[in-house]
Amino acid sequence: MIKKRIMVVFIICLFMSTVIVNSETKEKVYIKNYQFNQDIEVKGILGGYTFFFYVDKYWEIQKNVYLELIFSQSDIKEYKHSTLNIYLNDTPIKSVSLFDKKANREVIRIKLPAEKIKNDYNAVKIKTYHRITDEPCADDINPANWLLLHKDSHVHINYKEKKDPSGLKEYPYPYFIEGADEPIKAIITVPSQQTQNEMTSAMKLAADFGRRVPFKNLDIKMIPFNELSEKDKKTHHLICISHKLNLPKDFLPYISDDENLKDKVMMKEVVSPYNKNKRLLLILSDDEDKLIKAVEILGEERLVLQMKKNIQYITDRDEKPQTDRRDDGKITMKDLGYMDHTIEGILYQQANYGVNIPKGRRIKEDAFVNIHMRYSKILNFNRSSVAIYLNDIPIEDKPLSYERAKDDYLSIKIPKELRNNSYLELKVVFYLEPKEFDCNRQRNSNIWAVVLKDSNFDLPYEFTNERYFENYPSPFIREGKFNDLLVVLPENINTQELSMAGNMIAFMAHNIKGLEDLKVIKPHEFTKEDEQKNIILLGSPKENKLIAKINENLHIQFDDELNQLMANKKIGLLEDFNKDAATIQIIQSPWNEKKSVMLVSGAKEYSIEWVEDFLKDPIFVSKLKGDAVVIDENKNLYSVYYVDKKKKEELKTEKKDTERKIEPTQVYPLVILSISLGVMLIIGIIIIMKRNK
Repeated sequence: MIKKRIMVVFIICLFMSTVIVNSETKEKVYIKNYQFNQDIEVKGILGGYTFFFYVDKYWEIQKNVYLELIFSQSDIKEYKHSTLNIYLNDTPIKSVSLFDKKANREVIRIKLPAEKIKNDYNAVKIKTYHRITDEPCADDINPANWLLLHKDSHVHINYKEKKDPSGLKEYPYPYFIEGADEPIKAIITVPSQQTQNEMTSAMKLAADFGRRVPFKNLDIKMIPFNELSEKDKKTHHLICISHKLNLPKDFLPYISDDENLKDKVMMKEVVSPYNKNKRLLLILSDDEDKLIKAVEILGEERLVLQMKKNIQYITDRDEKPQTDRRDDGKITMKDLGYMDHTIEGILYQQANYGVNIPKGRRIKEDAFVNIHMRYSKILNFNRSSVAIYLNDIPIEDKPLSYERAKDDYLSIKIPKELRNNSYLELKVVFYLEPKEFDCNRQRNSNIWAVVLKDSNFDLPYEFTNERYFENYPSPFIREGKFNDLLVVLPENINTQELSMAGNMIAFMAHNIKGLEDLKVIKPHEFTKEDEQKNIILLGSPKENKLIAKINENLHIQFDDELNQLMANKKIGLLEDFNKDAATIQIIQSPWNEKKSVMLVSGAKEYSIEWVEDFLKDPIFVSKLKGDAVVIDENKNLYSVYYVDKKKKEELKTEKKDTERKIEPTQVYPLVILSISLGVMLIIGIIIIMKRNK
């Protein structure tokens, strides 16, 4: 009996160990849905739309890949031959009859072959043949003949992450995967008592992640090593940035006792000691100034590709290339994720694009949209044309030309009324009529046009100097880099505040190209030289003494004991509420009137956590208004303008009025009067001279 019990216990233990091993070694299958994000209307008999999606080079596509298409259409009950055809990377996949489909929000799911999907940009083409009567001439121009592809249509893929090959040249993989819905796969860990350069290096690493995905809400975890949980260690890749002497004992086996790092940085990638499927990246030096340089070099792809092994030393001889970081405002369609956009079909066909204008910029007068295109030579060029719409407003059109068919351009000046918009939607609408076209006879569908990927939005800009959250992250970002930015963290910073700072920096970095001009310190390290910078102060006033020092300069001040926010004429704050509320404020720097200070604070440390989404999530950031906000635990937002925006505009208007030109009707009498006085003066002089003679 005892032997049986021992055997049962042994079997259970063996089973449990197998489960644990499998749970650690089994590769996770991820899901990615690529949304259309805008409704697309297809008109006429022959029409279509091309949807692009990007598959990361480190993904292995699994089974169960499909296109879920949601569409509505005009009534076609009298005509049974309408079809919808799906192509993947120019390979025909499926044809769907439309006759038996609903008129409103029909949902169809089309399986896509995984082997046809590339680890690059992919194109799903939807071509339609849509009839509502037996009169082809009428169907082409009848506004009642339409099909609408709804914006919640999407491509669904399942994938596994490829195993990370040994070597640093794959960085930022596997710590960061650009195409994933949640790109951050690693925890950035630093010593418990971080030095200035360790913190600055960690924040620059977060900034590098942020600039790689300009439109995503990242969730960066930045945790002191001694606060890492066992789950954190087992489920994440780790990046450790540290002075050699501060290195956690768990990582000491990865460096030799005689490793001399006085004049260099060691970057070494090894298998994580906590999970053999995870990686550990060590960035170590005895010279902390070089830690910053090493992180900046990791942000240079051309240098990372030269790192052939799993260990790389960075010395004074290793320099980053001096690349041009200036942002000239030119954004190509390729930059926006579009390849050459081929449009097939006759009569009305269109391509759609959209671009977000970074906050804090004012588009200048000489802003253009430049369309580079090719099109078929078998068109009726007396009737074929292209028209441009911006935000659904018709802006420009031109006839197509046989002579320019292989290489045609159209430049459109952006109207003044659209230059202040935060988003521009571009529609390129072609009218493609075949040569000798007879709508009653066989239709020529071999008609095409291409909008090339070097087409662009040319948006020269100037920065606004207004300190309002509508412009955030301006004025802390300028010319594609940090604008001489100093971040001051609390003396005894907690994990939540450290991660919040990393996420805030990553969001700001969505608009940068370089990692320069960012410095991170604790309050006791603040110097006279630092007063000349743009500054972000994070933490409670008791943990960040600089906040207490400038309290009288704040729009919403703390009380003398620094225990609560104080109400004033512009904002009412009730008792108890003001003891917990958090605040974000932008003010003119008390040390330099040309610089700005942003406060991220609250009377209690825990309340500061409530503001994080408003500093990193584009949806929440868009809700920020004014130059001071108060936020409660439910993310209710109370916005105030202390520097009155309306009065500022009135002052500008008054200044313009005083500088206005004098009208011609005012000038002529003055000229006549001046001439008359001049003539009279000359006559008087002549008379006096004659008398003297």
